[in-house]
Amino acid sequence: MKFYSIKCFFIALLLTTSNLANAGLIIDIFESGNDIILLGSGSFNTSGSSVVGSSSFSGGFITGGSVASVGSGTWDAYNGIISSDGLFGTGTSFAPGSAFTGSVFGIDLLQQNGLVFLPTNYFSGTALSGSTTITGQSFLSLGLVTGSYTYSTSTDSVTINIQKVSSPSMLAFFVITLGIFLLRTIRKD
Repeated sequence: MKFYSIKCFFIALLLTTSNLANAGLIIDIFESGNDIILLGSGSFNTSGSSVVGSSSFSGGFITGGSVASVGSGTWDAYNGIISSDGLFGTGTSFAPGSAFTGSVFGIDLLQQNGLVFLPTNYFSGTALSGSTTITGQSFLSLGLVTGSYTYSTSTDSVTINIQKVSSPSMLAFFVITLGIFLLRTIRKD
């Protein structure tokens, strides 16, 4: 029984995460106390897009419904957003991040046709993950509107999920719940 439970856990984890690899880039934005947390992950297919600029910054930022990014470092901007769900907020505030982890990537809808930011010399399809914490801000102060917003190029997409829940991802909830189940099952054996 113990082996079966562990096997089920890894099969469920594999099935859950295999769909994420084909989901493009996802940035989950949520409130945590008096802070805004951005968690990003995924990969991006750059074929059909070209680099139109490069720069660097010491961290991610959000500005009312038009720019969201995670991580810190140098980046290349790729053109080619051909469809979108519109802006993800109404504010005009600029809020720099105060803590950053992982790769830098994001989206800028202020530019004509929109841009996708990826790490400098990004190899198409490489997995990315990063985070940004913006202290002392809320959805209200930044003018963010809860919902899911997708921005597509001819080959991939960036999804922004703005959620009022304290958990950044259903995957995390699923893995924790499954882990508890597994522990209880193993202890019964």
